[in-house]
Amino acid sequence: MKKIVAAMLGLFACIAFGQPKGPSNFFKTLKIEATIVVKKHPMGSDLVELTILGTKFPADGVQEKLDALAKELGDQPRGVQTSIVDGQFVKSSFAINGIIQTNPLRFNLVALARAMAFGQYPIKSFSVLFDGCSPGGKTVAAFDPVDGSWKFEGVATRSPLAIEYRVQVNADKPEAITLPDENTRPKASAPEQKNPAQFYIWAGIIVGALAIGLLVYSALLRPRPRGR
Repeated sequence: MKKIVAAMLGLFACIAFGQPKGPSNFFKTLKIEATIVVKKHPMGSDLVELTILGTKFPADGVQEKLDALAKELGDQPRGVQTSIVDGQFVKSSFAINGIIQTNPLRFNLVALARAMAFGQYPIKSFSVLFDGCSPGGKTVAAFDPVDGSWKFEGVATRSPLAIEYRVQVNADKPEAITLPDENTRPKASAPEQKNPAQFYIWAGIIVGALAIGLLVYSALLRPRPRGR
């Protein structure tokens, strides 16, 4: 029962994109530690550019994030290029599969949050920009569960065409980062079974009506006797 209630609360906290609206106070004031830009390549891979802000993040911390993301997505980063600008930021670009799903458009924010927010060098708040993406009917816009494990909010823009999310993680372990999907939605109730007796009654009425109609039609086609 507790699992069902938790799933329902998560569904109510998960909001899809609707009418265009401006960013909330959470989106505007969240102090981010890193930015992630993801773009779908025509050949299918996701091109990722990870920028970690600040002066204290080590180079081996970047590799930790890449390894964690590979574990979550089940795919190894390819063409990794990492550069360090002392006192400013660390940047890493690579290609990987499994972040952007098309038809319908969905984003694997769970994998990104689990990869970024844990380990020896946790990054608990970050932004994700999905370049060239426009939200669809099932694209999640915001999530704020009652347990406070993590939350995010997305804002779509037309020029440039993109969807940007701001993500904050408060959980202590990756397993706490979840997002309800269609598999957790309550199944539709089975259609009401009609009484078999009612079925036969209505079937008899229909058959009788058809029989009467045929008799009338036959009578109309039958030649009338000529008058003398």
